[in-house]
Amino acid sequence: MPPTRLDEFGPQPVVSCAGDAAAFTEPRCAEPLVPAAVCDAILATVPPLRRRQSVVTLDERPYPPGAVVAIDGFPVTLRRASFLAFVDLAPANSWPHDCFYVLCNEAGATRVRKGKLPPRLADERRLRVLARGEDVPPWGATPPYRT
Repeated sequence: MPPTRLDEFGPQPVVSCAGDAAAFTEPRCAEPLVPAAVCDAILATVPPLRRRQSVVTLDERPYPPGAVVAIDGFPVTLRRASFLAFVDLAPANSWPHDCFYVLCNEAGATRVRKGKLPPRLADERRLRVLARGEDVPPWGATPPYRT
């Protein structure tokens, strides 16, 4: 059974971005830290028409079940071990603006939540750029998200 993602439109099949990642310029994954299925599933959540101007960042360490993460400023308790990704749809703009968060398990199943604010991570957590759209200047791909 192929992995699925659950977003505001209900369950959606996850498709690989491997053939459609031309709009992204950064390296895809930091193997072996993050399984390729996780990276592909996260990148697949970015709407194709928004890829050129988006930045996708990822915390490469999974959060354990029961961990509390802040999504758009609200605490969310995780039921499963998950990777946290953040997709900035307008990295050249000041906050607040459209963005979304992706929780992804190792099987590639994702859960997407819309937001308006960047993540605030604990000091031991770091986001790294997973993908940068072709139209995003290098200065627009620096994750400044600290608590």
